[in-house]
Amino acid sequence: MSGPKVVRVVTREELVAGGESLLRRLDAALTEWERACSSVGVSPADQKASKDRRNALDQMLRADRFAEFGKAALAEIDFLDADAGHRRERAAQARAQERARLHTGKELARVLLRQIAPDAPERGELQRAAAGELGLKDLDAVLARARQTLFQPATPQLSADQQALAARLAGGEKTEDFEVWRGKQAVSSRGLEALMGHISELELLGQAGRASELQQEVLAAAAIPEDAVREMRFDSLVNSLKRAKEDAVALEKLRRRAAFLGTELARHREGTEVQQTLQAAARGGISELQAAVTAGEQRLAELKATQVADARRRAVLDGLQQLGYQVHEELSTATSAGGQLVVRNPASTGYGVAITAGAGMERLQMRTVAFDANRDSSGDIPAEQRWCDDFGALKGALKAQGSEVIVERAEGVGAFPLKLLSTSTEIESPRGTIAPRQALKK
Repeated sequence: MSGPKVVRVVTREELVAGGESLLRRLDAALTEWERACSSVGVSPADQKASKDRRNALDQMLRADRFAEFGKAALAEIDFLDADAGHRRERAAQARAQERARLHTGKELARVLLRQIAPDAPERGELQRAAAGELGLKDLDAVLARARQTLFQPATPQLSADQQALAARLAGGEKTEDFEVWRGKQAVSSRGLEALMGHISELELLGQAGRASELQQEVLAAAAIPEDAVREMRFDSLVNSLKRAKEDAVALEKLRRRAAFLGTELARHREGTEVQQTLQAAARGGISELQAAVTAGEQRLAELKATQVADARRRAVLDGLQQLGYQVHEELSTATSAGGQLVVRNPASTGYGVAITAGAGMERLQMRTVAFDANRDSSGDIPAEQRWCDDFGALKGALKAQGSEVIVERAEGVGAFPLKLLSTSTEIESPRGTIAPRQALKK
């Protein structure tokens, strides 16, 4: 048996409320995943699988598997966020490759136009390619035909001298010039593709305007003829694009937090003012929105803490009432900010139980107290033993309701002298008691 003890109470009500809040957060993450994937492509099978996982988690919550649900739901939220990011990156890379190939193809068309004969049948198509009027498939076909015409192998019937003369008459060293250009362009294209990847991600993150501005800077840098200067400019643009992408991702996450916070605050009457402030901040800058979200999350935590404290208070006092305990009105001062109350069982004359509550009713200190300084102290240990038995019954009653009482620390019976409370606090009539739902309130 144990005497004074510190316990933690976890009610089914708070477990259900926390689980439902997490489920709403999962639903918001799933909606965002579907929205993000709609612009990059997602298979019906993947969509069905994600909804099936969500529904399975819902069933887990309904079965009161709270701990298992919490762990699995958080893992699913993380997965959806990461999967959306991976899909966005792959889609951005595909766009970047296409854009880089289009840009390189245009530049190649311009090189070939300078080398092809004025009356060559491919000239018209090359001019369209150089002007950017062709799609990637048509562009590749035009360039393939032009390169085949310009750089076909030497005719076997010609002697070495005749082949050299033909090359000089055709403009001289064209194949060498082209190969040198192509080698340089391959290096430049890799850098261009990486930059285009960042730009494509910005577009997919809803930053089309900023992406367009940076793309113009990238194309201007790609046109710089000096290799060293061009690469330095590319390096500078990489840093600018990374910062822009990081800012876009942070803003997107902040907006999602704000949206979810708004829906959660709407569930509390006391959260209306904060919700309105949040809505106004959403129309402002990122710093204003960040400040509003931080303040809103703090207020939401306070509102939830009050609800949790009320649930714990009701659970404990209802359980005590079922065991025949009465609550003394003058000492029912415990609140979500902490406090103390005294309860007693009329069958235990001269003794009661003091319950001291910490902030949020998260932890309760329970100990047997005496009301009469002139009592026979030999009754102190039996009083503690009776409370120990009643505490076991209280744990069982709360467990039957789906709640849990966890003993974090306990001292032995008789380890400390009983605390003496003023005789003026002892319950003398039914007028000195109040209903459990009124006790422990402000």
